[in-house]
Amino acid sequence: PAPGSSRSFNVAPGKFAEANFQMKQGSTFTATFSKGNSDITWDIHSHDHGGGTKIHDKGVSGSGNVEFTAPEDGVFSILWKNGGSSPSPLQVTISVGEGASIHSWMPTE
Repeated sequence: PAPGSSRSFNVAPGKFAEANFQMKQGSTFTATFSKGNSDITWDIHSHDHGGGTKIHDKGVSGSGNVEFTAPEDGVFSILWKNGGSSPSPLQVTISVGEGASIHSWMPTE
């Protein structure tokens, strides 16, 4: 079965939560997140074949609504990292447009 579109996390200090997507060029996803502390940073990124990471968008917020359109076919990820000194809850809901699908979540359930 396909991974679900909503998850709740308790992100430990220095750790992260992530959703990964298989996307066609021009396809979209929207990530809505809430309940995180003010030390949560997020980024949308992809990895090239040489092991490099490209950051497509980033911010600092424990809640928000982020939309992304794939510039090319590939795997793209949104990652939330807890830069604080105490655990942070995080509630995430994902919606995907045509041509995009949730590939996986980290950590897994």
